[in-house]
Amino acid sequence: MVLMILPVFTSGWKFGFDSVVEMLIWISLTILLLAIYSFLWVKKANGNVFVFYGLALVPTVLFLLNGIILRHPALVVTSLVFGIFHFLIVKENI
Repeated sequence: MVLMILPVFTSGWKFGFDSVVEMLIWISLTILLLAIYSFLWVKKANGNVFVFYGLALVPTVLFLLNGIILRHPALVVTSLVFGIFHFLIVKENI
């Protein structure tokens, strides 16, 4: 999550949006993904396997989306590593 704030390993130590439309897409998708995550979190008590995998998928997609839109290669790589291990942990615990 630090990589979403600090422009480490980016060209010119900067990252950002190319346009206002890109920023609005990012805001909309972030709000949507956080709403989905909150919904899944509430449904977690049912113990459904798809809910647990959804709880692993949504943060991975959110971090990956931030890495792609902010043009932050280190964030893209770490989000993929995070996603792989998050899925492995969910698989082990089910």
